[in-house]
Amino acid sequence: MKGKKIFSSLLALVLAVGTVTIPTVITTDGGNIGIVAEAADNAAPKNFKAEAGNKSVTLTWDKVSGASEYDVMYSLAGKNHYEFYKTVKDTTCTVSGLTNGTSYDFLVQVKGSNVCSIAEKITPQNFTVSGDFVTLKDKNGFVYITEYTGKGGAVVIPDGYSVVGGVFKGNKDITSVTFGKDAVSVGKEAFKDCNNLKKVVFNGIACVDESAFQDCTYLKTVEFKNGFYKGIGPYAFYRCQSLEKVTIKQTTTEKFVISGNAFASCFSLKSINIPSECTDIYGCAFLNCFSLEKVTIPSTTKIHDDDNNSCAFGYCYGTKTYNDSIDRNFVTVVADGKTAIYSPSQIEFDYMKYTPKKLTMTVTKGSSAEKYAKNNKIAYKYASSSKTSDKLAAPAGFKASKSATKITLKWDAVDGADAYRVYMYNSKTGKYEKCKTVKSAKCTISGLKKGTQYKFKVVALDTVNGKYKAGNTSKSVAVTTKTK
Repeated sequence: MKGKKIFSSLLALVLAVGTVTIPTVITTDGGNIGIVAEAADNAAPKNFKAEAGNKSVTLTWDKVSGASEYDVMYSLAGKNHYEFYKTVKDTTCTVSGLTNGTSYDFLVQVKGSNVCSIAEKITPQNFTVSGDFVTLKDKNGFVYITEYTGKGGAVVIPDGYSVVGGVFKGNKDITSVTFGKDAVSVGKEAFKDCNNLKKVVFNGIACVDESAFQDCTYLKTVEFKNGFYKGIGPYAFYRCQSLEKVTIKQTTTEKFVISGNAFASCFSLKSINIPSECTDIYGCAFLNCFSLEKVTIPSTTKIHDDDNNSCAFGYCYGTKTYNDSIDRNFVTVVADGKTAIYSPSQIEFDYMKYTPKKLTMTVTKGSSAEKYAKNNKIAYKYASSSKTSDKLAAPAGFKASKSATKITLKWDAVDGADAYRVYMYNSKTGKYEKCKTVKSAKCTISGLKKGTQYKFKVVALDTVNGKYKAGNTSKSVAVTTKTK
């Protein structure tokens, strides 16, 4: 890389990261270095940051009052042999053409100034192209997706790959995302504004950062098959207005939290079961979830509603929050459509009207959730103490179609079910015996006899530590095949 060199003898005072005073230097056309009088004592750029890239480093800093141009220089780390890179007018500069794996020091100063800011030992990284992803492996062996080059549609994230902030932000082509089985992290705003994204599945334990899926307008289902480490960050699913179903299975003992505004303004969310490993639900986590009807909160979870800015479930149940500044943002309209007064029957938000559903919380006696429900006049009931309370619900809502030799059963999907096991009654043994295991809420049994009654039961299955765990068993369903 070519540039005007500033020798180390002129930088004897450049000894540490931060602000230093150096002689102002110039280079003559012949390449000789000369020292000129010190310029006016302008302030050094503050908040100087360096971010390593592929054969490059991007520098940013705060604007200095009165400055119009900045000089950027670089050196091999610890050599104090700075080379002039360029003069820029903006408060950012990407130094390119560097060598991956080599550490550099960087310097920025107001043009004509005698003070500068320094960033030391910044190392461009070795990036790898793998399929539709550009990835980076850190010193601990973790792999991060830093760029997506695919065409969209259904995106499958390989096992062990995490996603850094902003990678998919604003992508209008992806429709679903499935993460691999290993622990993953999803960086800040990684999928923000992906307006055609409809489904997200985490097969491994996850950590979801701030605003990771914010404003994914058409996102409908999110499934965490192995739960979290650390938890769900602030605004992670904020304003996912179509989000109806969130399934969380915590298969480890890792504790996690649901941060403030994590699911705020998810207008379509109907129910959610909070695992016992969730220690805290913070302010406004479920604010404006108007359709929320059922929430199960274990005794181990604290709802932070201790101050006037919490309102963790504000407006879910058609009553005011404690925060008047939030309340003033809502206009409620009575039946004539004209009178703008507060009424819990209807809420107008973003020019759309919503009718809050009646929320019922399932809580443990004496718990934080019970106290919250009482204080906020939310309907609640106590959790069952039976051993079956931690099992998946029994399938219900059966419908059957039939022919002379075949029966097709359909039933309502069970929240959290990974598969279903169908049992058929054996009149010879007097027992229900395993017939089929299916992934969806539908099963066809063939090879049956004409005009014969058959009985079935169905069990929902949950995956725990790689094995199926049976839920509660459905009632018996009797179906008779046709005679011809």
